[in-house]
Amino acid sequence: MYRIRVPSYRAAGSDFMGMPMKYLCLEYGNEARVREIDDRERVASAVRLKASAEHALSATLESVETATTVRVRNRRLSITDGPFAATEEQLVGLHVIEAHELEEAIRIAATLPTARVGCVEVRAIRPAAQARR
Repeated sequence: MYRIRVPSYRAAGSDFMGMPMKYLCLEYGNEARVREIDDRERVASAVRLKASAEHALSATLESVETATTVRVRNRRLSITDGPFAATEEQLVGLHVIEAHELEEAIRIAATLPTARVGCVEVRAIRPAAQARR
């Protein structure tokens, strides 16, 4: 069904002692296209994910028009209404899931409705105290 290519440095998805790792799934899409997804389908997807052992957190974001961008440069605070960048696809939702390997996280991400109209970026979450590999 899906051909999965895993970079060698990320192939080992389990952290210490074979415990599952947490992965962040960032949903991107054109807000108008994402709104076309039936609410019943979104709710059913969220219920399935929450019922599974892989689920840790899910959130749908408010419209990009409600965003505020914060920057600090040379100790000066700059606040801008709107998103960080003007793009055709915006960050519309996120999920934190647990999986033993990247392939499993990708399979879970592929079930999200946004994957059909936008994309889902999957990243391993590294504990703050853990050194980079």
